[in-house]
Amino acid sequence: MENIYGFAEQLSIKKRIDNKIVISGLNNGNWVLSQIESIVLQEFNGGRDLEEILAILPGREVSIIKIYENFIDKGILVKNSARKIDLSAKWTLDEVFFELTKQCNLRCHHCYIPKEIEKKELGLEKWFQIVDSCKDLGVGLIKLTGGEAMLHPHFWDIVKYINKNGISMRLYTNGSCLNKKTVENLKTVGISEIQISLDGGTEETHDTFRNAPGNYKHILRTLPILSRFEIRVILSFTVTDYNVNEINLFYTRSKAVS
Repeated sequence: MENIYGFAEQLSIKKRIDNKIVISGLNNGNWVLSQIESIVLQEFNGGRDLEEILAILPGREVSIIKIYENFIDKGILVKNSARKIDLSAKWTLDEVFFELTKQCNLRCHHCYIPKEIEKKELGLEKWFQIVDSCKDLGVGLIKLTGGEAMLHPHFWDIVKYINKNGISMRLYTNGSCLNKKTVENLKTVGISEIQISLDGGTEETHDTFRNAPGNYKHILRTLPILSRFEIRVILSFTVTDYNVNEINLFYTRSKAVS
């Protein structure tokens, strides 16, 4: 049985200081390998083929073959790749927040950003340098926030560059910039997870809390679009004395829509 597979070039595969192996750049975020998965990966990295791995780990044939097939299904092992991975243990960062901008198109009651703050933005090249540093540090997930992150003038250039470097992303948004076209573009640039603020169980409560008439209905209209493009959605609810009595209603209605 000949192993003709090697590791995909676009993935980041690191061994952390705790010796756990983390794979980043997958569609569903980071994957921390189990002990047996780590053993199989390291044996492949050492040049053994599947038949040799089965021979040195007797009694685990079913598990090893399943792991092997899973590596292929997830795009970790690909044909015609001779890539070797440096698995020397090193300190790494798992996740980093990028506060891309303080610009926002809403005026939420609970916002911590002063309304009159000087809204200086980092330039595109500076963000590229930061992404390069994140890659060198083994960062597996970049969380994009603001303000409203999608209002950054170079938002699309930044997320394309993050995706090019094989780092997973989660977008935090108020949902106002989401529509069929932007959702499709987000999927194209590798964003597979979005967290949307929904701060009420009713339209009146949410829109008043966010100072954004129509935002509640807009978010609910957008959720099926995100589902259609297979983007995972997290709905966040900021609990205050203004909306605390709607937590159960928020849960019920959100579940019904999803």
